[in-house]
Amino acid sequence: FKIKETHLLYEMQKQRKTVYTKALQQKKDLNTSQLMLKEANQRSVVVMPIIVQDQLIGALNVSSHEVDAFSDVDIENAGAVGRHLAIALQQAILFEAQERRARQLEAVRKSSLGLTHSLELENVLQAILRAALDLVKSAEFANLILYEDGQFTRQVAQDVHGNVRLEVPAPRPGGFSEHIVQTREVDWLDDIAESAFFQDDDSGFRGTLLGLPLLIDDQVVGVMNIYYPDPNSLDPHHIQ
Repeated sequence: FKIKETHLLYEMQKQRKTVYTKALQQKKDLNTSQLMLKEANQRSVVVMPIIVQDQLIGALNVSSHEVDAFSDVDIENAGAVGRHLAIALQQAILFEAQERRARQLEAVRKSSLGLTHSLELENVLQAILRAALDLVKSAEFANLILYEDGQFTRQVAQDVHGNVRLEVPAPRPGGFSEHIVQTREVDWLDDIAESAFFQDDDSGFRGTLLGLPLLIDDQVVGVMNIYYPDPNSLDPHHIQ
């Protein structure tokens, strides 16, 4: 939601310090959370910033049904709670990042084992797709499109259940995969149905599409497309 200048959150965000309202009932133009507090007959509100690595990531609200319920000591103690909460959140964020990195490394390890098990091209390509889908749990299927001298040569596809997909059409001239080849950069479509690349598609097909160029010796040899069934569902961590 948009934070208006009259909101307590705006004041806290601007000052980056605790804001205290002694009589919430007398304030006007409240945001949704403050309206809920007012309707719950809460009169005093303390809003404390949660800052992690010098970034404001949230706010902690403490309220009372009494007017001017909090003393200076109460507010200082609440601020200390907010600082401890920020430390806990920072640790949780770091732990989550470490776990995500561990999952990525494990996916690479499994993929490497699959590749060394058989060097037949079809098996190698399917092992790469399997590793990608294991890592990105919210995806529905992925495909690998190979190119040689800029020309399409073959394609393999697999769904999240490990089934080989045979019905995926060849990439269209001027389509999204060709766009990835030409730009040589990662790109994605938040909603296939609204993309100019699929303007001639009347199937009503929707979802998010992530395209990754595959480079060998600075040459684009393929494109991996990963499809998510829901529009606007791409997690930035998936790109990593």
